[in-house]
Amino acid sequence: DIAAYVNDPALKQFIANSTDADILEQYKQTYSYRGNVEDVGLPVFDGKLQLAGDMLLVGDIHIPSTNWEFMERIVQIAKRHLSRPRKIVIVGDILNGDKDSRYEHIIAPISRYKEFKITDAVLQTWAKVFDEIYLTPGNHLHRLIRRLEGDIGMNELARLLTSAHEKVNMSHYDEVHIKSGDEYWVATHQQNYAKSKLKIGNLLSQKFQSNIVTFHQHHSALGRDDYNRYTIIDCGGMHRQDMMAYVKLVPNVMPNMNNGFVLLRDGTGHLLTPYPSITDWSMWV
Repeated sequence: DIAAYVNDPALKQFIANSTDADILEQYKQTYSYRGNVEDVGLPVFDGKLQLAGDMLLVGDIHIPSTNWEFMERIVQIAKRHLSRPRKIVIVGDILNGDKDSRYEHIIAPISRYKEFKITDAVLQTWAKVFDEIYLTPGNHLHRLIRRLEGDIGMNELARLLTSAHEKVNMSHYDEVHIKSGDEYWVATHQQNYAKSKLKIGNLLSQKFQSNIVTFHQHHSALGRDDYNRYTIIDCGGMHRQDMMAYVKLVPNVMPNMNNGFVLLRDGTGHLLTPYPSITDWSMWV
């Protein structure tokens, strides 16, 4: 029972009153029915977010194992370099969701309630700075969705995550299509991972015929695709690797994780990192 995860009586009542039909209706808002598909009630998944203008792209925040010091840069950049209405897109994995992980725990995970409370604090802060907040699930938020067997809509999920839910636009899809200036971008929290930076972004640029910003891999890098047609960015994330038990307690040959976020302004993607050899912050703040 999802209502057991939180202590808000109003939220409990809201969820208790929600029906399968209510949740399906939310999905229908992003589905379309064509031809014979409607006859059997199967949806066509074509409701991906379509956005325009300048915005910040962040992801892989992994609350609570978060680089809070670097997180401060997001608000600084927004206030200095984004005009109203300010937009931010969280491209997956706002939290860890360790309680609902299918992997065996090396250390005891914190409760869902604590993760939600920290997430709420972050989104409430950003709701005061940004006029539009968009959020896609990522594989870690999908942990909770799978545990509930998909029996929850995005509206209910937003209410679980934050009291600022009316400001948060949640998408079912882990890709966002953006027109900024004269350029088209697709930001993805794709399933795929590669040790080599820019490899997945290069493949996605051919698939979407677009500039690409990738998340999920925890790489930070910027370059051009094999045919010099599109810019590809591995964004990195806002996580702290030294707070991740599965990374630090068991030796492995995986690459170290990188931090970063992207300012998309007038068609140009700016990769901002905590690394002085990449980002000169005196130029930005």
